[in-house]
Parts: sequence; structure tokens; C-alpha cells
Amino acid sequence: MYGAILGDIIGSPYEFDANNIKTKDFPLFSERSEFTDDTVMTCAVAEALLNCGEHPDREILEQAMIDSMRKYGHRYPFAGYGMNFSMWLEQEDPKPYDSFGNGSAMRVSAVPWLFQEDLWQALSIAAATAEVTHNHPEGIKGAQATAAVIFMALHGASKEEIKGTISKVFGYDLSRTCDEIRPSYHHVESCQETVPEAIIAFLEGESFEDVIRTAVSLGGDSDTLTAIAGSMAEAYYGIPEDLIEEARKRLPEDLLEVVDRFTAEVKRRDEERKADPARVERWENAMRARPPKEESGDKEKEAAGKETQGTKGTGAVNGPDFSMEDRINAALEQLAGNPTSDNVVVCLEAIRAAMNKGGSFMTPVQPVEKKSEKGKKARTLRFRIAKSADGRSWQVVYTGNHAYSKGQNAKEPALAMQIGQMLTQFTPPVEGEKNPVGRIPEQIAGIVLNPETTPFFLTREMIGEIFKVNNKNGGK
Repeated sequence: MYGAILGDIIGSPYEFDANNIKTKDFPLFSERSEFTDDTVMTCAVAEALLNCGEHPDREILEQAMIDSMRKYGHRYPFAGYGMNFSMWLEQEDPKPYDSFGNGSAMRVSAVPWLFQEDLWQALSIAAATAEVTHNHPEGIKGAQATAAVIFMALHGASKEEIKGTISKVFGYDLSRTCDEIRPSYHHVESCQETVPEAIIAFLEGESFEDVIRTAVSLGGDSDTLTAIAGSMAEAYYGIPEDLIEEARKRLPEDLLEVVDRFTAEVKRRDEERKADPARVERWENAMRARPPKEESGDKEKEAAGKETQGTKGTGAVNGPDFSMEDRINAALEQLAGNPTSDNVVVCLEAIRAAMNKGGSFMTPVQPVEKKSEKGKKARTLRFRIAKSADGRSWQVVYTGNHAYSKGQNAKEPALAMQIGQMLTQFTPPVEGEKNPVGRIPEQIAGIVLNPETTPFFLTREMIGEIFKVNNKNGGK
């Protein structure tokens, strides 16, 4: 969490176009270096997470988030909040306001540190921290992408792996360089034009301090952009003690208490995990292991590789395979060319394999306005639905970004959603299940994959078979 706080403090003097510095050569701290809303809300989110324990109920967590953000928002009313968020703070019954502002990404850094054993739990909680205000798909996406980078860095992923995974899953253009971005970049507060730039600054930086300097040099919304980049850099590099001390000098007692409580809890969970072999195994398998390399014959390199396996930046693990898009698409094309029952089974097996490797599908979503119980208007999201020739309704889904880019809905917002989570929504609730996942209404027959290219209608019965085979094979 210090990474986000330091990014905020160091970037604060250079916020807004008139103050942008556009160079990496500047003093890290000055009299103008102070915390802003980025730090306040980062601490507010951390406190809410700490209050909800290791297995938070979503509704309780969201209420805790609202209570904590309002508490600290009122305690620090002049920290520099956006207009919509300021209005949200003053509402008696605050509701999300369809924002895709970068606030959802700058406050999420505590999530992956507290929930390191399960990527999908971390992404789900990251979404929850966004949705209480920033329930626009791009706002949720910004928070999830930031959390995913931090999670991958904590698990030893290389920058190359992080770049490839985040580009593929979230669709951000990370091919640009900071030198290409810097000249025309200006103050903008959307996730779409802040999160990718922060990731690129992190990818180019060569140390924690260099990431901070690189992010500030881009300009724009410097404190928030640098808070996001700093949160990633902390997970990858760690932070020098002298910089931590500089941050602590600039924080009031109540925010320091949150930071200290958070640091102690991360340490406690880490120690408990290391004492439990099952949890150690779960942590180690949170990311897909890199396939064994070919023998090099160099014993010194081999020994060095064993010593550094799992450390930051070694490339000891690959990014999670969110999509396995190529394998599924090949199966769908095979079925389209030869529509036999055997090829249907090939498609189902490809989907099952992708699910077991942590794969995700892309699902288009539509913002919808509806009245709440109190008669007020509220914004929510719904999945895109299509009808087949026989009149049945299907949830529209794409096997990944490549298939999505070819679809007629490609200009609409879309979310990367874990395959297992998506398919579970089409199964009956387990008897006695507490807090069951939301289920898709029975009138939706199932999922239509890649409707414009190689349409495959995945029925509820097929989904049931996928889980039946999976249970029989122990998820292999």
C-alpha cells in the first residue's frame, strides 16, 4: 500500500497540465508533496477489507466500503475528490453512478496483498471495491487490471508475462512507449486513459524509484497515475526504507494506523499460510506454472535458476491463461466444418480444459437504468442476450479478445469473466449453499459462443455435463 501512497504524494505537486513536468529529473519531495484523495481512499478501502476478514460476504463488504469511504471522505473533505464522488459522499443512501473514472484503480492496491491465494477471489473483490461508485464496465476493468498486475508481481511473474497477460485479457494497448505517450498526454481522469499508461510506466521502470519518476514524467493526472504505477512497482521491487519513512512523515495518525494495521495483517496471513502445506500449495498454484525449459547443459545457470525460482522478475511463472482462446476457436472451427457429435465433445472438452486453467471469456454488457425500491433511478449492468431461430434466448459470449474484436458488439463494453464462474451461473444452487453465486434466469437457454463467426450454442445440459466430467476427473 505504501507504493500507492508514495505515488500519490510524489505526483501531487505535478498534477494538472499547468504543473506537469514531462521529465524524470525532478525532486522526489518538496513542501508541496502531500497526500490527496488517492491516499485517503486507498486507506479507506484497506480498512473496509480488514474489517470484513478473509472470506468477506459481498454485500457486507460493499456496505463496509461505503461506510469507510464516507468516514474518511468527511474527515478529509478537501483532499481533492472529483465532483461526482463529492456528491456521492453527501448522499444519505449513496448509490453507484456509472463512473469509469480512475479512482477505482487508484484505491484497489490493498486487495491483491490481502487475498494472495486465489486470483479469482482477488479479482471479484477488486470489482466489489469499484462497484460501490464506479460500476461502469471500464471502471471495474481498471480496478481488476490493476489488481491483476499486483497479484502477478507478488507471484513472481516477469514483466513480459504481465504485459502479455494484461494486454490479452483486458484489451489495453501496452505496445506504446513512454516516449511516445509523453508529448501529447494531458490531464484525463478515466480508467481507459490512465490505467494503461500507469502499467506502461511500471513496465519501463527499472526500480521502484524509476517507475515513480517515469510515471510522473508522463504528465496528466500525475498523482493518480503515479499512485497506480507505484502500487504495481511495490509488489515487483519492494520499497526502500528511506522512502517509506518519507511517506510516514506526511501521513496523519489515523491513516498511519490503517497502514500499520494493514501491514501487520498481510504479515500475519503470510505466516499462517506458510505454516499450512495446503495453503502453500494453493498459493503456489494460484498462477499457471511455466512449462519445463529444454536442458541447457549449463549447470551453473540451472542451479541459479533453482535459487531464484519464484522471486520477483525472474519469470518463474507465466501469467494465468485467462482465455486459451486459440484451442477453443480451433475446436469450434472443426465443428463448423464437420458438425458431428464427436466434434461437439471436442468443443466441450476444450472449454473444460480452459476452465481448469483459469480461462476467461469476454461477455458484452449493457448499462441499464432502473428504479430502486425507493423509487430512485439506479444504474446497473446486464449481459447482452441474443435469440436463436427457434426463439430461445442466449447470453452472448466470446472466447477472447480476438473473437470479440470480430463481433458486431466489439464497440460495446465487455468484461473478462472466469469461465468457471460464468458456467456456474447456469447451474442450480447447491442445497444449503450460503451466499450462492447469482444464477441466470431459467428463460436463458445457455451461452452462444462467437455468434458472428463460429456460433456454438452451449446449453444448460452441456454445462451440466462439463461439471459432471470435471468432478469425475478431479478437475483434470
